[in-house]
Amino acid sequence: MIPFLTSHSWRKPWPYLQTSRDKWIVVLAVSLYTPLFLITFQPFGVNNYDQTHTIGFTFALSALGFGLMNGLTIASYEFVVVPLIFKSNQPAVLVLRIAGELVFLASTTFLFYNVLGNFHDWHVTSYIGFIRDVSAMSILPLLGLGLYFKYRQTKKALQTVLEPQTDPKHRLIWLQPSHGKNRLGIVISRLLFIEAQDNYVAIHYLQQNQVIKSLLRTPLKRLESELIKHGVYRCHRSFLVNFNRIESVKRNHHQLHLYLTQLDKPIPVSRQYVPIVQPKLAVHRK
Repeated sequence: MIPFLTSHSWRKPWPYLQTSRDKWIVVLAVSLYTPLFLITFQPFGVNNYDQTHTIGFTFALSALGFGLMNGLTIASYEFVVVPLIFKSNQPAVLVLRIAGELVFLASTTFLFYNVLGNFHDWHVTSYIGFIRDVSAMSILPLLGLGLYFKYRQTKKALQTVLEPQTDPKHRLIWLQPSHGKNRLGIVISRLLFIEAQDNYVAIHYLQQNQVIKSLLRTPLKRLESELIKHGVYRCHRSFLVNFNRIESVKRNHHQLHLYLTQLDKPIPVSRQYVPIVQPKLAVHRK
């Protein structure tokens, strides 16, 4: 299924024309697209349905005029109307925003067309036809740019996760199972703790602000040797903890308890690990 057409993504804001730069991209695209479309396809009877019609200076100049008019219309709508009426970028609101943009564009085109033609086509049925035809023509660049902006956002999000970061805490690491190929990729800053469970380990980490648990078939000791350089240390024979995620520490009858981000239950520190853990706590909690 296409990601941006899923029910989950339909509830998320779309990255459509959120910056002035993106709005000017659309203005420029529509300004260029309109005359090229009119000159190339000569739609809507602009050539009076004459098969022998040739493109002259007047026709080309008129097409450029429509392109300029459409660009000014888009700029007025996006920089003036949208900030006053459309306060969010939720998909449902975005649909209304684009529909309004198409009607506004068709209205100014209809007016400009009649001004050039001494209002020879100034009636309701013609106006309705303009809304239909101009919308059909203009939806292509608007939809194409909308998909481009969505692609750009998705690509940027993937690069943030996959590309090496200057801060090692935000790098993606891969945890390998002892056998098989089902490895787990995780950003080290999102890792909370790892717990031994028989022949598996339960990896607890944050995803979209929720605590997620994934199982991996591998010894805890093996992960300990791999993760120690990332600030993940053993505090118990059954636990590895990301010390960068510790929010508070409490002592109870010669035993330490580590409280981590978004976890209700603390992670115990066994007595034998207290002398090892305390110096590391001092370093990571500075």
